[in-house]
Amino acid sequence: MFIIDPHIHTAEVSPCGKVNASRLVSLYKKAGYHGLIVTDHLSTYCPIFQKSKPWREKIDLFFAGYELIKKIGESAGLVILPGFELTFNEAPNDYLVYGIDKNWLYSHERLLDSSIEVFSREISGTGALIIQAHPFRKRLIPREKPHIHGIEVYNGNPRHDSQNNKAEEYAKSRSMLISSGSDFHQEVDCCRGGMRFSKPILSIEDFIAGIKNGKPGLIQTA
Repeated sequence: MFIIDPHIHTAEVSPCGKVNASRLVSLYKKAGYHGLIVTDHLSTYCPIFQKSKPWREKIDLFFAGYELIKKIGESAGLVILPGFELTFNEAPNDYLVYGIDKNWLYSHERLLDSSIEVFSREISGTGALIIQAHPFRKRLIPREKPHIHGIEVYNGNPRHDSQNNKAEEYAKSRSMLISSGSDFHQEVDCCRGGMRFSKPILSIEDFIAGIKNGKPGLIQTA
């Protein structure tokens, strides 16, 4: 089985991240995981997007955490893939997005002032995947298809009440895709969630196909 955590944050980019890239890789390697998806916060919560820099420069700075972990992780034998946790200025909902690259982001400077309805239409032909993260935390509103593809039904972060049981029931009742992630910020968060696939996940396209067409196992530690 190939084990991957699709929801982690880096200290290099996310203000809530407390573990540097080298230590993060070491923790997951020791725990027997095979891959990680870096999902730093793409939102005005992140200091990068508060600065008066050109949008393209902001995107380059944003991807620095992923690129550093990719270099360190691949040297250690881990597959490191890109993603992001997107939050629009209009509402506090968080969306894990997989399959959108730098070039797409370069050309969408007003992204954070948009909405999930507009964003979902704009990426409809890209093959990208939108998973709403921890939709049953306080102040968040669960969304439905067609604006999202799935729900994070298990979020392992121990400092939030994500009401995972509600998320799982909601996704099943609406035949939505499902995922599990640690929502890693601190060392204690390591390996509290993740997904098992029967085949290696070597690209973000493999991950998306595995969720859409396969039956990944969900790691749920509580």
